Amino acid sequence: MLKQDKFLVGILLGVMFPVFFWIIVQEAGHIVMDRTMAGGFSFKLKTVLSIASNAIPATVFFKSRKDNALRGVILVTFILVFTSLIVLGKDFFNS
Repeated sequence: MLKQDKFLVGILLGVMFPVFFWIIVQEAGHIVMDRTMAGGFSFKLKTVLSIASNAIPATVFFKSRKDNALRGVILVTFILVFTSLIVLGKDFFNS
């Protein structure tokens, strides 16, 4: 899938990476809660880490000069960033 230079491949990976990373961070938060008395990770942290996980496919596509797939990943990343700023804007700027 990473070998194809298609816009749709970039969009699919741009959505899949944050979802899978969200699940990983969520499970890591449960492990932290089980081993310590502290709470899990905050929603803001999970959101930022999940969106930042798109740097992985973006870097792979950039280094392999797959411009169309890179455009798909960047488009999804911008949509996720703007959506999270709209939904969580008050929490990001007032904490």
